[in-house]
Amino acid sequence: MPAAFEGDPARIGERLTRTYFSLWEEPETGMALRAMLSSAVSHESAAQLLRGFLGAALLAPTAKYLPADAPHLRVALATAQLTGVALARYIVQVEAMVEVEFDALIHAVAPSVQRYLTGSYPPVS
Repeated sequence: MPAAFEGDPARIGERLTRTYFSLWEEPETGMALRAMLSSAVSHESAAQLLRGFLGAALLAPTAKYLPADAPHLRVALATAQLTGVALARYIVQVEAMVEVEFDALIHAVAPSVQRYLTGSYPPVS
């Protein structure tokens, strides 16, 4: 995922979203991610594996590229957005989510991810 973090910060949301969902679309990584996410909702050990993956692949690498205010919260919110969409598309298979073309999905989700990562927030106390 390092390529997702390189380049214009104003497009990190799109790069991260595209990279994340590309992993889900690949046969080998997608199958492993589906199994991990499906299991994580009902098994603590699987939830720990998912947290570890998300922490290593998304949270830690992304936080250092973000504004100084609440970088870990920003990444956690973006991760929740991405994981929720993955759950709807790849696990629950919500019809509209399954039918949308890959690039259209990226186009729809990336602005929210971008706002979480770089938008302004009220002070966190």
